[in-house]
Amino acid sequence: MKISNNLKQGSKEWLEFRGTGLGASDAPIIMGESPWKTPFELWAEKTKLLKPEEPHIMAAVAMKRGTDLEPKAREIYNEQKGTRSVVVNVEHETHPFIRASLDGLSDDGRVIVEIKTPGKADLAEAAKGKVPKKYYWQLMQQLMLVPRATHLDYVTFDGKQTIFITKVERNKKDEEKLLKALLHFWTLVEKKVPPPVNYDDMTRVITRLAKDHERMVASMNALTVIHNCLMQGTSEVDEDGFINVSSKGE
Repeated sequence: MKISNNLKQGSKEWLEFRGTGLGASDAPIIMGESPWKTPFELWAEKTKLLKPEEPHIMAAVAMKRGTDLEPKAREIYNEQKGTRSVVVNVEHETHPFIRASLDGLSDDGRVIVEIKTPGKADLAEAAKGKVPKKYYWQLMQQLMLVPRATHLDYVTFDGKQTIFITKVERNKKDEEKLLKALLHFWTLVEKKVPPPVNYDDMTRVITRLAKDHERMVASMNALTVIHNCLMQGTSEVDEDGFINVSSKGE
């Protein structure tokens, strides 16, 4: 195992670092199992052809909730297991652009911890001891980067006091399959050759364009209002909440 850095997960520097390689959360996308992004979109973001999308407000709330609850979930896990796990960033010894930010790693390096604070559907799956397909390859990448680990504990937290722990065993065949896919994808990034595309990619990029256009129009309208106010001068806000505009010098 190779420690990549001690950047704080979620920090600006960490986010910038993530953009220069393939993190574990990129693995499901590359393997075609992500419900949120296609391989082409990821390739376009890595090659700077597309800017990463701003998360929907509900997604942003969910992400913040996960970040806020993770320390508590790790504490409950450590108490139940009678162990100590720490956050660490790791990378592949031979291919350092393949990386992972681990939510926890035991002191002896034998057990990886991945923490999720999901919605009801994924909690129900966890209660049955199942890992959603959308997360499987993320876990495989983490295991691949920590050769000494015997397994990974997939931990889901209900946000209160209950956690479900699903033991995920190593799968050498899938780790090798993933490594091959990651190396191929990164070659496409470096050579700026796109992966296979379909009409879904076109639809998704058009949707992105529409969102960007809406933001641009709104920004232009706001600039127009500012420009008019500066050119004409402004007075106090009237009783309806609007600024009364008058010419300078009146």
